[in-house]
Amino acid sequence: MDAQDNLKIIHTVDGASLQNRYGKSVIQSHDIGLISLPTGEIVMADPTLRFEIADFKRKAFPAKRSVPVCIRCSAYTAHSDGDCVLAFAEICFTDWPPVTFKAAKTLWDTERSHRRNCGYVVSESTTGFMDGQYFKDACMKSEFSDLEHEMVLDEILKENQERWGIRCAAGISPDGSYSAALFTVPSGVYYWYWGKDQNGKICCLVADFFTYL
Repeated sequence: MDAQDNLKIIHTVDGASLQNRYGKSVIQSHDIGLISLPTGEIVMADPTLRFEIADFKRKAFPAKRSVPVCIRCSAYTAHSDGDCVLAFAEICFTDWPPVTFKAAKTLWDTERSHRRNCGYVVSESTTGFMDGQYFKDACMKSEFSDLEHEMVLDEILKENQERWGIRCAAGISPDGSYSAALFTVPSGVYYWYWGKDQNGKICCLVADFFTYL
């Protein structure tokens, strides 16, 4: 099992067969919509939970100035013996395919260069992507209402559950004040990767829920 090989394969062949410790699975990709990242700061966290502002550096990746405001989100499902689980989740910054991958570190871990490959805990079975400013705004609210999350994500979650058998969603609220992607996976430690195109420029961010499961 090698994450680099798996990530290259899923970006080359849709319907490819990959193997982890549970056996072989067929991987299929799905376009789940758009999210908005106006600041270029990408936070890796469950957008339906309340966090403290001190959590920002531990959950945010370094800002990418070239990140477009609206970004396409994809989910990759793993199919085996009639079962279907979420294998990978991705946000794409360009239309160029990735050819190499580098471990993505949060701001906190970037400051500690001795940490080479950083695994991040997904608790309560959910994680996602959101803009850094949305994360900070939610932390600063005296009362945290999940009305926005319900409006943006709940209906999409139900649709994708029925369509592909996985709980995932990506959306932007009608007024543009809230945007996030949400993914449900088994609780555990997982790895995120920057994908680079043939020119060495970052073109995507991928979460791997499959290789080391």
